[in-house]
Amino acid sequence: MSDRIAQDLNGDSLTELLRGLDGWPWPKADLRVTRIQAGFTNVNWMLEIDGQRHFLKVPGAGTEAYIERTESHQGAMAAFEAGIGPEVLYFEPRSGIEVSSFLEGYSSLLDSQLRDPGVIESIAGIYRQLHSRPLFSNTRTVFDMIDGHLEHLAEIGRPLRDYQSDVVRRWLPIQRRYLDAGIDLVPGHNDMLTANYMVADGGPMKLVDYDFAANTDRWYELGGVFALSNLEPSYKRQALLAYLGEEPSPGVLARVHLSSIATYVTWGLWALVNAGTRESDTDYEKYGAGNLIAAAWALDLDETEAALLAL
Repeated sequence: MSDRIAQDLNGDSLTELLRGLDGWPWPKADLRVTRIQAGFTNVNWMLEIDGQRHFLKVPGAGTEAYIERTESHQGAMAAFEAGIGPEVLYFEPRSGIEVSSFLEGYSSLLDSQLRDPGVIESIAGIYRQLHSRPLFSNTRTVFDMIDGHLEHLAEIGRPLRDYQSDVVRRWLPIQRRYLDAGIDLVPGHNDMLTANYMVADGGPMKLVDYDFAANTDRWYELGGVFALSNLEPSYKRQALLAYLGEEPSPGVLARVHLSSIATYVTWGLWALVNAGTRESDTDYEKYGAGNLIAAAWALDLDETEAALLAL
């Protein structure tokens, strides 16, 4: 899908586009669309097909530079089969357009809800289910993402500020030590933003938005939850107990902590790539700076040095 199509879509042009897609299952149905104002990488819509609500994902402009949509679809299908994601009803690989069931009664998790013990256990359970699935056909660990973002920044000629370069300089030897110690690949979602966890009264938690789905290191996603949500140590322990079914070892705690720093680094660099390649209302420059400042803070912690010794 071209950037121009993604930017110019409105209700009428979108329904016309849908009807012309290869294998569109509802050629004669009454289609109505309403924009959903959410998401960084997609233009999301509520799609009514003969009055029944569905979720429609249209890839955002410029995202083809770092998202492979067939891989995203693979992740969404695996999540549905695992019972943690909505049913995928249609996917068109050339455009990346995807239709899934609408999660009626669900809403995105709020940051404040992460302090609920049941919620953090549900998140750990989500990952335990996903990580028990067969491996995906593609692998892209957080370390691969960091390397890729750095390459992309170099390609577009986007210089890093001094403190950002210092974070990268300090992080890369840690990344090498982590990799040398060995990683445990599992199928991953790889996007730990709170809004991707969907909750409903009396219903099981669901996980949506598989744009970055790939095999990843087992500890990245829990480390990412802790980093992006700034959870206190007691909540971290509770999540790891729910995920493992036992007390975490020092080696696990070390990997989770270092994965938290990797989260700050990769999402900081990702945002800087977006700032240099996309026109958006989102302040990617600010988002990237915030994550890299957090990485600089975490690199100075005594816990980081201890984690390196425990690998």
